[in-house]
Amino acid sequence: MRIERLALHRYGHLSDLELAFPADRGLHVVLGANEAGKSTALAAIGDALFGFPHRSEFAFLHDSKDLRLGVAVRAGDGRPETFFRLKRRKDDLLDGHDRPLPESAMLAFLGGATRERFDRVFGLDAAELRKGGAAMLEEKGEVGESVLQATIGMGGFRALVDKLGRDAAQLYGDRRGARAFHVAAEQFKAARQALDSRGVEPADYKEKKAAQQRLTEARDTNGREAETLHAERARLERIRRTAPALRARAAALAEREAMGEVAKLPADADAQRERATLALTQATGDLTRERARDEELGQILATLTVDAALLAEAEAIDALTAEQNR
Repeated sequence: MRIERLALHRYGHLSDLELAFPADRGLHVVLGANEAGKSTALAAIGDALFGFPHRSEFAFLHDSKDLRLGVAVRAGDGRPETFFRLKRRKDDLLDGHDRPLPESAMLAFLGGATRERFDRVFGLDAAELRKGGAAMLEEKGEVGESVLQATIGMGGFRALVDKLGRDAAQLYGDRRGARAFHVAAEQFKAARQALDSRGVEPADYKEKKAAQQRLTEARDTNGREAETLHAERARLERIRRTAPALRARAAALAEREAMGEVAKLPADADAQRERATLALTQATGDLTRERARDEELGQILATLTVDAALLAEAEAIDALTAEQNR
């Protein structure tokens, strides 16, 4: 990542100040008198890239809530971006149009660098240089190691070198133990032999591949035949379920055909049917009642005795009755 511009809108004792670092220059030197703001600009780069600390020592001319920095960067692939950084608890990172961005947008340009690494490698000030010099003196003449430690912040470099030496001795052997490299090589050789023993000859592979192809084709053919049989089975099952109803329908149609032409009914056929049904019901009731009365009269008639002498005078009796009724 390359920094192309740094804008100190409100930061420390500076306001609306911008530093440009043209891309066509390989080295930029910032000069200024004491208290001009060189250290402030260096701290501003760190705060713009990694965010303001909880308590900022640069909030004296401007309130903490008003601190604002801007930085224009370019990624290694040439992609440019502009960020603004505010002193907030959330949404402190903005894009070039003051829209909030997640912190991951800035991390994509930092390449995994942290604030601590920036301060110890890229943001060295006089205090950090003095600490590096002291580290060089403490290493008792190991100047190269001390410079490396002071430059990249890698502590215990000598201990790391010693550890790498011990690991190398264990890996390739120091005549005092097994050589891990050779042990691993033998294991690899044995595994390779096992792999070769499980290998398949090209001819066998082709034969098995052809057999697999034949089985696959047979499976596909059987699948299609099974689908056809299932469809035919479903059709026959439908016929079996509907056969009784179809036979009954055919019989009803035959019976209907045997009736011949059906007479057309008048418009009030339903009303006539209802009246006829009612009359039939009444007539059936009357018939039942009259039959009961006839049976009752028959029983009464059966109990009567006929007086032959009185019957012989029937005409005279009828004449007297007619005379009386006049």
